[in-house]
Formats: sequence, C-alpha cells, structure tokens
Amino acid sequence: GDLLSPAADIFALGVVMYELATGRHPFPSSSILQAAIQRGQRPPAPSSIQKGLPHRCDEIIGRCLEFDPKKRCGSVKDVAEALRAGPANVINIRSDHPWAFRVVCGVILATAVWGMFQLWQWWRYDKPSATASRWYDEGITALREGSYVKATRLLTAAIGSDSHFAMAHARLAEAWANLDFDGKSSQEMLVALGGERHLRPVDSLYLNAINATLTRDYAGAVLLYRKIVDRLPDDPRQRAAGYVDLGMAYERAGDPTHAHESFVKSETLDGDNPAGYMQEAILDTRLNKVNEANQAFSKAEKIFAREMNQEGQAELDYERGYEANVSGSSQQANVFLNRSLEEAKQIESVQLEIQVFTQLSSVACASGHAQDAVNLAQSAINRARDHQLDAWAAMGLARLANARYVEGPEHFGEAEDAIGEALNLVKDSRQGRAEALANVTLAGLRDQQHRWVEVIAPARNALKYYEQNGYFE
Repeated sequence: GDLLSPAADIFALGVVMYELATGRHPFPSSSILQAAIQRGQRPPAPSSIQKGLPHRCDEIIGRCLEFDPKKRCGSVKDVAEALRAGPANVINIRSDHPWAFRVVCGVILATAVWGMFQLWQWWRYDKPSATASRWYDEGITALREGSYVKATRLLTAAIGSDSHFAMAHARLAEAWANLDFDGKSSQEMLVALGGERHLRPVDSLYLNAINATLTRDYAGAVLLYRKIVDRLPDDPRQRAAGYVDLGMAYERAGDPTHAHESFVKSETLDGDNPAGYMQEAILDTRLNKVNEANQAFSKAEKIFAREMNQEGQAELDYERGYEANVSGSSQQANVFLNRSLEEAKQIESVQLEIQVFTQLSSVACASGHAQDAVNLAQSAINRARDHQLDAWAAMGLARLANARYVEGPEHFGEAEDAIGEALNLVKDSRQGRAEALANVTLAGLRDQQHRWVEVIAPARNALKYYEQNGYFE
C-alpha cells in the first residue's frame, strides 16, 4: 500500500540478475500468499547454486532483493558501478581505477617472483630427513661437549639416514679430526664440499670454517666463526653453541685467552649447556690450570648428572683422569680413569675403553709400574684388534713401546718392534696423534740407546705435529 518508487524496479532487476546467474527464480511459488512470504526471506546465495560465481555478486544481488526498500541499492547506476568495480571484472578495474590496477598487478608480480624465489631456495638447499636431522643435532651437541667418539657414531647414523647430508659429512670430518684420524676426516670433507652449493648461507660459512680448520688455516677459521656468531639469531642457545665453536677455533689458533673468553660467554648465555664448561675445563687442563679445570669439570658434571647423560659422564671422567695424569696426580688419575672404564663398558663404547687403557698405561709408566703399563697397553691393543680397529691399536702400541723401554735395555728390542708396528698402522690410517706419540717414544728409545743422532728426526716430526695442532703442553 506504499507509494511506488524506483526501489520496486531495483527489486525487479535483482530478480532478473538472480535468474541470469542461477537459472532459477529467487522466490518460486505456486500462490500469491506463498510468494509474499518468501519475499520476506533472503533467497539462497547465487554462488551456492552456480559454483564459481564470485561472492561479490551475492552481495550485489542480495542488496537488490532486500525486503525493506530502504535497504536496497539507491539506483541502477549504483548497481552498475558495483558490478563494474568489483573483483569479478578485472577489465573494468583497469578502466575505472588504472592506478589501483597497476598497484594490484605490481603486488601480484612481486608475490609471484617472491614465491618462485622461495621455491628455488627450498629446492636448492639441503632438506635432510627428520631422522637424519635428529641424529645430526645430537651429533654436534656431542662434538661441542668433547665426546668425539659419540659424535662420530651419531653423525655416521645421520649420514646413514641421508647420504646427501653435506653438513653431517662436514661435522663428521671435524669429529674424526679431533680424534686425529686425518684420513677419515679428509674423505668426509671431500664429500661435504661436493654438496656446498645446496647449503644455506650460514651452513656454507660453517662448512668453510670446518674446512679451514682441517687445512690448518686456523686464523681463517676464527674469522669465519666470528662471522657466524654475528649472524646467529638472538636465541641464547644458538648463540651459546656458536661461541663454543668460536672458542675451539681460537684454541686451535693458539689463542687461549680469547678461547677462554668465548667459552665463558657460552656459559653466560646458556648455563644449562655442559659444552662450554667441558671445553673450558679441557683448555685449562692443557694450560696446567688445575683448580680452574676442576671447577669447570664439576659444573659440567652436575649438568650431566641432571640430564642422566651416561656418555657425557664417561667422557668427563676420562678428561678428568687425563688432567690428573698431566698434573702428576697418579692416584686421582687412576680413580677417574677406572670410573670412566666402567662407564665405557656400560655404554658399550669400545673406543673409549681403548682410550682409557692407553691413558692408564701412561699413568702406570709415570708411577714406575712398568709391568702394569705393559699389561694395560696390551689390553688397549687387544680391544682394538678384537673389533678390527687397527688404527686405534696404534696408540696402545706406542704406550706399549714406552713401557717396554722403561723396563730396561733387555726390552729395547720389544719396544722397537712395537714402535715399528705403530708407525706402520698410522701410515695407512693417518692417525696423527698416535704417530706423534710413536715418534716421541722412538726418540726416547734412541736416547736410551745412546744413538743421539737418530733422536733428531722423530723428535722433530712429533714437535711439528704438536705445533700445527695447537698443543700447548
């Protein structure tokens, strides 16, 4: 009963547009009453009937079909502008709003380029499996804690899960280098370098830093690790790990002061990480700072105990035994080393057992118990050979030779045989530290035999190794 207005035409237009969009009448009815009732309700959205229809059309047609005339579009011109300006008609956006069209095109292009770049980056970089990543993370944790034998096992597992994991090969090379297995280290590094182009920028820096270390460019390694620390995120744990790596680089470069500072920074950032304390203790041991080393060892030990880290505890006890031996405390050295030996048996670490036996042999020899030193060295040799670890037997043979010539002139021949066998083994495995120890022992034997001219060559070879590898002692 109201006055007729343009709103009635807008409603009729809405009905026609609805039919155009869907092929159906918005208010199908068989009677006038039913039609009147249906017009009081909003019909189903056109896009729910015609799939793919832009939702913008639902809004425009719905406004035309509003029951209350005041809520409908004000004029046909408003309807036309709404249809032209909507995202359903890109051509009209270009003609009506050219500036907006250019902006939208620019955004779409930039988004596409960024997406393609991200896709390229994702394809280009290493994407190790979840299992390989877990082994890798545990491996570098062991590496930073000084548990090099454990690190080799974990990193080997990572490579077994993903043979193309370049950083796992690089870190395994670093672990073997710390155990003085130069041959194995070189093999792993060659594989790692072959995958460098698939590494993220920060991993590429790590790879180059490790390579600089292995090639004895210690100054270059320090510069690279400093760059890495500068680029690490603000996460305290990541930065703490970075400072451990930097400290180890400084130590190899013959800069114990900055090495110590880096380890302390690591401890400040992440006091629950034993790596900084372990490396600080090992450094203090090499510098003959007994009290400082024991304090750092104690802090690391509390963390290992809290974490129930048996392998970390076994390695710590070995390092404490080594420190006590270096400082001349044979009784304390025996306590720690025998504890480490029992722990090594429990965790089934044959390599650690061999290391402990060779160190116990050194303690016995220094204490004047030559026969005990012989037996302990033989135990190391037997364990190594039982497990086809000939390269590890070289250290035991060097200790055996040392114990034999300490026994007296009647055992010089046995000492010489053991040294010769040790040097033959390290020739194939390129186990640098064992070779240096064998050369030191050979120099000592030649001195005892009064063959002084023959002392010079093996002593010089050993000294060269110790100088190149930053052994302060």
